[in-house]
Amino acid sequence: MQQQILAQSRPLAETAVRRNACMDCRVRDKCIAACALDSLEPRARDEIAGDRARFAAGEHLYWRDDRFSALYVVTGGSFKSYNVDLDGNERVRGFHYPGSLIGFDGIESGRQRCHVEAMEDATVCALPFDRLLTLSLHAPSLQTDLFRSLSRDLVHAETLAGDYPAEVRMAAFILEIGGDGAEARLPMARRDIANYLRLATETVSRLMTRFRREGLIECRGRSVRVVDIDGLREIAEPSLSN
Repeated sequence: MQQQILAQSRPLAETAVRRNACMDCRVRDKCIAACALDSLEPRARDEIAGDRARFAAGEHLYWRDDRFSALYVVTGGSFKSYNVDLDGNERVRGFHYPGSLIGFDGIESGRQRCHVEAMEDATVCALPFDRLLTLSLHAPSLQTDLFRSLSRDLVHAETLAGDYPAEVRMAAFILEIGGDGAEARLPMARRDIANYLRLATETVSRLMTRFRREGLIECRGRSVRVVDIDGLREIAEPSLSN
């Protein structure tokens, strides 16, 4: 299975389409590096800004045990991170949407700890880690933003690690992707959501139906919109309070 998947990937350098596109990036308001880059002289900014890369659905940004060299800001589309257990079963670790920062788990060992696959046509901006460290010397607030992003990842991991009922996990997941009230796309299959939440696929479908009937959410195709955020938060409260 591993060799079959590896054949689908392409090196990041081969997918680079343009450089230094910060000013017209659609997610610059969510990017941890954008404000810091704005504080630099144009020449220094050009030396630090990463390459933009495009991936088709099913292609991989990187693989487990690849050498760690950069963090990646998702600028379009979406990705999922996962591992494969000894029995060949996929274990979804997370979903990553525009504005998400991917790659933190490679810092400690210098090797990536999971596979990251595009769930649809997607783009990323690569931020070489050595350049980020250099940038943080000129813009100390960047360190704070990096810690905040890492903290969010830890909170999500703790939520999954907790022994919460199925409805709590599902409510917390919906709030995570659509808590701002805007319609959120669900590019992943229901089985991937179930895998991520450690639930049965039938349970995910049943809870989505229940939340819709109770007026908590609206569903349209592969999109969901939170209608009653307070009601959904009440269900998710056990996970949100920790």
